[in-house]
Amino acid sequence: MQAIKAEMKKRNIKAKFLGIHEYFKDYSTKEIDERRLVDDIKQTNPSMVVMVICYSQILCLRFLLEGAGIFSEVRMNRDLCLQSKGQILTMSETQKKFLQTMAQPENIEKRIVRIEGQVGSGKTLLGIEVLKMKIAHYMRSYGFSPKEGKEKLRAKIIFEGQGSAQMVKVQIEKELIEEIGKYSTIEIEILPYDITIGNFGKAIGYLSKRESMKTLYTYQKNILLMDECFADGKVIDYYTVGQPDVAIDFIQCFSYYSLGYANEPNYKEVDNYIKEDIKTDHEGYEGCELVWCRLLQCQRSSQQILDLANFIVRHTKLLFPPNIQSRKSFDGCVPTWIKASGIEFVQYAKLVLTSLKDVMLIYKNNPDRAPREIVELCSKMNWKYASTSDITGSESSVVILYIVGGWYSYEAYTRAKHRLIVVEKFSSVLSNIQKGIHDKEGCKLYAEQHLKRYKTMPVPCQYEDKPQLIPNLMEVVDAARYLKNLEVFNSLMRKPKKMMLPSWI
Repeated sequence: MQAIKAEMKKRNIKAKFLGIHEYFKDYSTKEIDERRLVDDIKQTNPSMVVMVICYSQILCLRFLLEGAGIFSEVRMNRDLCLQSKGQILTMSETQKKFLQTMAQPENIEKRIVRIEGQVGSGKTLLGIEVLKMKIAHYMRSYGFSPKEGKEKLRAKIIFEGQGSAQMVKVQIEKELIEEIGKYSTIEIEILPYDITIGNFGKAIGYLSKRESMKTLYTYQKNILLMDECFADGKVIDYYTVGQPDVAIDFIQCFSYYSLGYANEPNYKEVDNYIKEDIKTDHEGYEGCELVWCRLLQCQRSSQQILDLANFIVRHTKLLFPPNIQSRKSFDGCVPTWIKASGIEFVQYAKLVLTSLKDVMLIYKNNPDRAPREIVELCSKMNWKYASTSDITGSESSVVILYIVGGWYSYEAYTRAKHRLIVVEKFSSVLSNIQKGIHDKEGCKLYAEQHLKRYKTMPVPCQYEDKPQLIPNLMEVVDAARYLKNLEVFNSLMRKPKKMMLPSWI
């Protein structure tokens, strides 16, 4: 015990013990003063919560702390710390305030929760945490046993079909089954390619054909999380307004392409439009109970990866995401462009990239399937691999983009957390970066389009007057030259050395 205490002191780890008996309103009934208990735990701001009480009390206490958003904060802080390798220790103030807002009694049962924001800002993670909070709240509110919860509460997650999201589906399904699957029904579905969440009415129509009203009424509460939504001005649907007795709560996580559109046409504060914000009502959605949140801080990818991705978007006249981040992300490695064909890259990877961990190779080919040599390489190196159509919501510490045909995707670039590697024999876009070329026309056009769409100017371009900084956005490796030099070196090492004879012979 003394050794443990010494280690805790050394690492500045503090523990606080709360006796449940200290929070009894009445010892005879053992009713807990829940508000005081929750407030004391929040004041402690724990990184870990350990409950040492009997099973039934653990379940009740778990639902209390889950519904209060305490566990959500702990999980989010943990994930951000791990993701940034200790550079981000806590959630952003907006994320924290949003969870606290959702935990309030007047908000937790509101039927519509809308989260919009930039790529990698934590929209999906927050949406899932809200889902967990709602399930825990309804378990307590209805007084369900775990068995009753399985029969009466349903959590359903729907992903946009255009980016099939198979990888994130598996990940989230495993997480939810472990955490709330014992006391609620869990379903995860990916919409077909011809059905998009962007066309909300069509998506709901598709779902309603598969799920009759009888099915919906089977459950006392349905919680529907829709990820990668596209705002089309018709988000409030028939179920939520026309039939208030249908027990559905909606959680909508909007694609970053909808930032700025998700609130049109009724948002009047145009001058202050693009800000991180939280609202518990919304102009134009009278009769609908709403909690709305906007996030602008990118937290998934390092700043070096974001710098390269944003530069390419800004200077190539491509479809553009918003560039309005107010604070920098965490530090990581400078992205790498490996100039290589398929066989060259396979040879190079086996020699140089063997130490990489948590790797996902994303391939873009024509047809859209990985070449055999790439599949074999990923299998040998224990790398995940996926096509560009299957990466929505996924992420890895290291992402390798295997490209054929000069293709670019902001979505693919920002799947990487710490290290990004682009594999392509020739790329005019990357070549211009290597040469330090700044496209002033493209930069100006991007700013004009950004202002028109998002009602605000983008972050000022730091390269317009300093083109010498552009090559610093990435490092370049010529795989063919590396392999040739290695071959020459090995050849020299294999040659027998000539015997040096004395000069007098």
